[in-house]
Amino acid sequence: MARPSWLSGITRLTRHVRLQNAMIVLCTILVSAYGASMYGSLHRSYRQTLGDATGALQSIARSSEVGTNRSIFEIDAMLLGVERMLDTMLTATPLGDPAVKQLLNQVNDQTLIVRDILIVDRDGHLLNNAGSTATTPARDVANKPWFVVHQKGGLPSLYLGRPERSRATGGWSIMMSRPLVLHEKTVGVIAAEVPITVFTDFYNSVVANGAAHVALLMDDGTLVASEPHREEAIGHPQTDMAAVLDAAAQSRAGVIATSASDADDVNIVSFERIPARPLILTASRGRDDILTQWRSECVGSVVAFVLFALTAGCLTWMMVRAFDRQQHASLELRAGEERLKRQSDLLQSTLENMGEGLSVFDPSGRLMAWNSRFVEMLDLPTDLSGETTLQDVLRLQAERGDFGPVDTTAETKGRFEAFFRDIPYVRERLTGRLFRSIRTLPSARPPRSRWRRPGRRPNSPIARRAISSPI
Repeated sequence: MARPSWLSGITRLTRHVRLQNAMIVLCTILVSAYGASMYGSLHRSYRQTLGDATGALQSIARSSEVGTNRSIFEIDAMLLGVERMLDTMLTATPLGDPAVKQLLNQVNDQTLIVRDILIVDRDGHLLNNAGSTATTPARDVANKPWFVVHQKGGLPSLYLGRPERSRATGGWSIMMSRPLVLHEKTVGVIAAEVPITVFTDFYNSVVANGAAHVALLMDDGTLVASEPHREEAIGHPQTDMAAVLDAAAQSRAGVIATSASDADDVNIVSFERIPARPLILTASRGRDDILTQWRSECVGSVVAFVLFALTAGCLTWMMVRAFDRQQHASLELRAGEERLKRQSDLLQSTLENMGEGLSVFDPSGRLMAWNSRFVEMLDLPTDLSGETTLQDVLRLQAERGDFGPVDTTAETKGRFEAFFRDIPYVRERLTGRLFRSIRTLPSARPPRSRWRRPGRRPNSPIARRAISSPI
């Protein structure tokens, strides 16, 4: 089956790619993949953190809006209840009568969210109130906004005034008023002084961890109450809430991002408009504060990534260096082998071109080197190898009768032992038409034997000594 072309292309490519480069590329891919995975995880964590914080702000804003609306509804119901009792129980009693004051005191004592209840006639004169004489407001309130607003006619409804200082405690209060209708006729205005702590205490219970900021605003941006409490900002327009006011004019509820007062941070603001009231409830939190824990996790992740990248880089560098050293050693070994082969070939060529036969045996008698003249002169088989020993050569000669009629085993053993005895030495032996010269190589190297023709001097002293030699 033919190999796919793409597989053949990959095979050709891998032949030209060094393993070190492949390791570096693999390390880069691994670190990049880990970094991309970490980035994706941090991004998901970032979005989830902002999403959770936004959901928490919406929940706080909704809870605060419900609590604020319930408090205002209770105050409105209380004023309507006083009006109904005056209309049914004290029908013929003047509004300035002590009996009316006693009724107002009883209602005020039962309603903890109200500090004082006031009754004003149509001319703006204070007729009665639930407070003591020391805390009684000015007798003429004709110029007060909570009174003037009801002189313009229209449907009777609850009016919420702006924050002002209380004469009784010096704290911030707001006036809530509505027309006083007795016997289906408007006879004046009934009002209640409500401390802003009614709202701030509830906001404090909603914002349990203190991370979010809750604010109650008029529809023009004036701050009515807040948690944490900001004394200096009560009763003043909040310039940083312009975007919230614009958004609240378009929608009853929502979430937007606004610039903080220091312009270095961004606030996430959830707002809720209180139905039928000129009030906006906001719950906000700085984005830097929201992302504090996420940034800590991000720093830990970045440190982990740096450590991973450094570890992977160091391991890759060490492995690349190890492969470089291994390749360098392999190249040196290959060069040495080639050099040794050339030297061996040169030596063998030299041996083959000698006129003499030469052989080299190691101390155990194994044949290490020889030339063709050695084989030819001793008439040895041509299949000599590095496994051939001196004993094999001597046994062959003894069996062939080169040493005369002798016992093959004993002769072979004796000549083998005599071959290595008393070296270094130089001896020449004439066997038939050959001389044998035996020498020991320098530095205790294996002995060698050299065979040559005797030339024209068969009766020379050397030849005669060689004949009498035991080898």
